[in-house]
Amino acid sequence: MVANTQTLAARIGAGRGKEARAWADVLRPLFGVRGALVALSFIVSVLLLLSAGYALEQQIAALLDSTGQLVHSRDVELQLSRLQTNLDQAESAVRGYVITGERDYLLPFDSARDKVAADMTAIRQLVADDPRQQAELRALAPLIGEKLRLLQLGIQIRAAGLDAVIAAWEKKPRPRRASYRASREAHFDFGGDYA
Repeated sequence: MVANTQTLAARIGAGRGKEARAWADVLRPLFGVRGALVALSFIVSVLLLLSAGYALEQQIAALLDSTGQLVHSRDVELQLSRLQTNLDQAESAVRGYVITGERDYLLPFDSARDKVAADMTAIRQLVADDPRQQAELRALAPLIGEKLRLLQLGIQIRAAGLDAVIAAWEKKPRPRRASYRASREAHFDFGGDYA
């Protein structure tokens, strides 16, 4: 075995400039033909195992990346759901106030309005890395502002008194039924005899 090791060192040519022989030629004197085949099979198996491990590592990295994207999407959807809930709560509070006139109904409105602002800030932070979602949020923000403005207007109208609103509505000129009917008949009266 020692002689074989020396021949191996000589064949590899440590410092002598000789070219190393192929794996099978190097392993044949150490293990014989069968041993060389077994050793070569072992080396191939190890290389296949290493390449499979590398491929598995790449797949796990891709899975973790897609899982991170999925969690991010879920977080955005959750925050949008909270925003919708707070807008619904604000609308419900204003509706309760408009119907009853009791200011206690406005406490949830004030709370929901503050939560809507916090929700918008949180969503802006979540979509900071996606220009498309930022553009959609910029389009959504004025709509939310308009909804809150209309809810505030409902509060102001109710505070001014519904009687004033109803009186203003009743003063609005409306067509009379007779004149409406007459204009309709005139419109469809083509004249002439069709018999």
